[in-house]
Amino acid sequence: MQIPKLVAKGLVIIAIPALFQLVFGISLAVMESRAERAQQEERHSKEVLLVLSKIESSCYDISLNIVRLTVEKSVRIIKLLNIAENRLQEEQNELIKLVSHDSEQTIHASKLKDKLSKFLEGIEGVTNAIKEDDQTALTLAGLQMRHSALKQGTGDAELTAMRELEERRLAANPLNAERTQVILQILMIGLVCSTLVAIASAAYFLRDIVFRLYRISKNAELVSLGQEMKPAMAGQDEIARLDQVLHNMARNIQEASKRERALVSNAADVILCLDKSLMISSINKAAETHWNYSNEELLNKRLMQLVPAEFQGDAHSFLSNVRGTSQSESADIPIICKTGQVRTFSWNVIWSADEELLFCVAHDVSELRRVENAKRDFVNMVSHDIRTPLSGMTIFLDMLDQGAYGELNDSGKSRAGSIGGALNRIVAMVNDLLDIEKMQSGQFQIFKTDVNTKSILQASLEMVQGLADQQLVKIEVNLESTNSSKVGIVHCDEARIIQVLQNLLTNAIKFSPANSTIILAVEETSNATKFAVKDHGNGISKNDIPTLFEKFTQARNEEPNKPSGFGLGLAICKDIIERHGGTIGVISEVGQGSTFWFTLPNQPSAAYHPVLKQQ
Repeated sequence: MQIPKLVAKGLVIIAIPALFQLVFGISLAVMESRAERAQQEERHSKEVLLVLSKIESSCYDISLNIVRLTVEKSVRIIKLLNIAENRLQEEQNELIKLVSHDSEQTIHASKLKDKLSKFLEGIEGVTNAIKEDDQTALTLAGLQMRHSALKQGTGDAELTAMRELEERRLAANPLNAERTQVILQILMIGLVCSTLVAIASAAYFLRDIVFRLYRISKNAELVSLGQEMKPAMAGQDEIARLDQVLHNMARNIQEASKRERALVSNAADVILCLDKSLMISSINKAAETHWNYSNEELLNKRLMQLVPAEFQGDAHSFLSNVRGTSQSESADIPIICKTGQVRTFSWNVIWSADEELLFCVAHDVSELRRVENAKRDFVNMVSHDIRTPLSGMTIFLDMLDQGAYGELNDSGKSRAGSIGGALNRIVAMVNDLLDIEKMQSGQFQIFKTDVNTKSILQASLEMVQGLADQQLVKIEVNLESTNSSKVGIVHCDEARIIQVLQNLLTNAIKFSPANSTIILAVEETSNATKFAVKDHGNGISKNDIPTLFEKFTQARNEEPNKPSGFGLGLAICKDIIERHGGTIGVISEVGQGSTFWFTLPNQPSAAYHPVLKQQ
């Protein structure tokens, strides 16, 4: 394998200083290791000498206190004696630990321990004499302790031997001023040699590599400015090939830029740039198609001159606010075309702080907004021109059934009841359509207050009891609570939660067999309140459950002879519960019935402020 030329040069530049640094570093490491080992030995010897001095001092304190006890029996002196005795034990243990790896000193420490143990045994005689209040025994014990201390009973010989050994080691330690001076001289020589080698390598590096790299950097700068680069370098090493690659990349960038300009120029949407004063600095050809102006007519023209007067304030505010963000923003801004027609465009705008320009894409949504307005007009027509007559017809049928216009025979009552049921279903469908439209347009309102759970259940049952009696279905209520602080209170929009329960109960009644029982269960905890409606109908297949709460969706295994709507009820229920911050779901198997449930989070009523929620 052939070594690249630039790599070979780099090896020459790096290898010589690196080899010198390696030898110099190894030498320093060896010397440093020796110096560190000498420092450790010196530190250890000083620590041993310090502990030996502490032991001597403790023995002296014990002997002095013993003599004082023979003259004066004092509790204070006894306390001092105990403190000195404990200190001597600790110092003895510390000494043994320090010399545990030194065989010679370990022998001396062992002998010292034996003598100190005998010395400390005499303290028991003093203590016993004090307890028995025997002055004669106390005097004899004190004299014996003093005699033992004076006659090397505290291990003076061992202490002296250990001290002399450590002092000899300190005297023989090689870490001295002469050795330090030698190390400093070697360091100075090494630094001078290392500097000379580095200067020689840098000179070679500058002559052969840096100047050519500077030329490449200059070419890159010319590319960024869109100017012509200097000719490519001759040669076959890596730097020359890098310069050639840079030239090829510059050609590719120029071609890509041409393609990008062609793409923007031929885009279907209007693409333009606005400066800080909202003046058009560039624009594509689509403006001629959508606005009927030529590019020459639009360049350096203020955008506000193209916006109707009544919308200029909002448009200027929107574009000004975008300059304060780093994200793209969208809004509708109408434009006065050259023909005089006003068309609505959806603008997506982002601010470039580097170029101080607003990059804008304007998409024609005039037809879309016309359809939305038509849809809104249709909803208003349904609300006022259809729901009102239907409500009147429902009231008329109720009065007719009550005999307000004369008594009906059984056939007439049956026919009036059928028509009334159909009208109620149509009114419910119209109401669902209006609720869906409110949700999509952001007009759906939720007002939460503290409501008694039983009142919600009672109102919901009253609204479906007639249908349950007609279907011969019984409704059973189960109420459980573990929330001792606020039993029977839920924080919600009462009318909307009743609407949810009515919808779930109505579905359960419609798809339950006659003479069956529906369970309405409520479980209250400290965090949430859970409502569940369980029926004994045909159940729902697993394939239908994931889309059951979507708009205009119904389960495929429902009974075909049962009345059905547009599939909006569960979608509305889901939206209402999610606006409350809760969750809704279903548990069902085919042939096993279904359980529809939802939860409402509990919130302190003191923290509640009515808020208009919008989708």
